[in-house]
Amino acid sequence: MRLLGSKVKQYRKQKNLSQQELADGICTQATVSLMEKKDKIPSIKIILQVCRRLNVSLGGYLSRSGKWFGRAV
Repeated sequence: MRLLGSKVKQYRKQKNLSQQELADGICTQATVSLMEKKDKIPSIKIILQVCRRLNVSLGGYLSRSGKWFGRAV
């Protein structure tokens, strides 16, 4: 299973948020950047807070066997 950074970026842009605005009160802007560009998986606490802020299910960010799964909530 891996994080799909392109999905994080896509949902963030749909909400018209900068990386800093998404990160505010959750993590650093650098963490968001690593998620989007390097598919780095942060702690479960951070990813759940990001999901809530973007109104997306956790499955919307994860891939298994190269296939994306999940949907916006």
